[in-house]
Amino acid sequence: MSLNQVPVKRKKAEWCDKNTEIMLKVCIEEVNVGNKPHNHFTKLGWANIAEKFNKATNLRYEYKQFRNRWDSLKKEWQLWAKLIGKDTGLGWDGEKKTIAASDEWWEAKIQVCVIQRKPLQPSFVLLFFMCDS
Repeated sequence: MSLNQVPVKRKKAEWCDKNTEIMLKVCIEEVNVGNKPHNHFTKLGWANIAEKFNKATNLRYEYKQFRNRWDSLKKEWQLWAKLIGKDTGLGWDGEKKTIAASDEWWEAKIQVCVIQRKPLQPSFVLLFFMCDS
C-alpha cells in the first residue's frame, strides 16, 4: 500500500426493521426481473440491491453487508419453516411477536428450535418467502 492509500474502514451495518424491510422489497424487485435465476442473486442483482437500498436509505452499505444480512435472514427463514412444518391451528401473537400455539405444541417443538422466545417480524417471513421461492 502506498502512502497515498489510506484504508477505509467500512461502517458496521445497522439492520433496523425498516432497513430490513427495504432490503427485502428491493430483493423481491430483483427476483421479479430475473436477477436471482436459481438459489443466488447474480452480480448485477447484488449491485442493483446495493444501489436501490443505498438510494432509499441514504446509507452506503456494500455487497458483503447485504450478503451477511441475506444469509442471516435465510437461517431465520429456515428455522421458521422447519418449526412450522405442515402444522395447522397456529396463530401469531402480535404483541409478543411469537407463534401462538398450545403448550403441548411447544413442548413437542422445543427440541427443534428456540424461536418461541425470539421476536420475529411476520412481514419479514413473508417477504423472504417471496424472495427465496
